[in-house]
Amino acid sequence: MAAAWQDEIIQPLLRSARLKQGILLGKTGLVRGEADSQAALDLLLQNIITSSAIEGEQLNAASVRSSLAKRLGLLDVAQAYPTSKRSEGLAEMMLDAVGNLDVPFTA
Repeated sequence: MAAAWQDEIIQPLLRSARLKQGILLGKTGLVRGEADSQAALDLLLQNIITSSAIEGEQLNAASVRSSLAKRLGLLDVAQAYPTSKRSEGLAEMMLDAVGNLDVPFTA
């Protein structure tokens, strides 16, 4: 049986997610110098940590921060905090979400 979308449930959630994504992008879109890059990194990190906490998952913030910093080119790999598959996956997902706004949602 194919899954069916219930627009009255999905649409408000999608609008809310899109608004929050826009706010996050607005904050990170102002990145110019290293101080701003660090602020953007902190915003992305806080978003991941908070979202995971809502779901009852406790993450190693240093590991997630290191994963984000490496992907953003803000950290030399030799100086990086040890990461996990989970932190790498979360960093990839977050950067994909904020970097691919023009890509339509798919099932």
